[in-house]
Amino acid sequence: MRTFIHERESCIGISSDFHVFQSANWSVSRFSQWLDSHPSERERLELMGGALQRYQQTVRQRGETSFHAVYPVMLTLLERGMAYCTK
Repeated sequence: MRTFIHERESCIGISSDFHVFQSANWSVSRFSQWLDSHPSERERLELMGGALQRYQQTVRQRGETSFHAVYPVMLTLLERGMAYCTK
């Protein structure tokens, strides 16, 4: 998941509002270390969810009418991951 998110963010040029590590005020390396060492999958997903919520709020506050194309993909992945964690 970490590799997917990092690659998606860097390859498609999503605004910095969407970067999970920046929304937590972390460097990429700190974020990567946290993901690798943090035992709770649910908490990792919650961090991602918080960044997605902040991105959504930012888009709405700016009065923009659409989200980046990867946003619904990320939201779907998050929802599936959270559903899996509650099983």
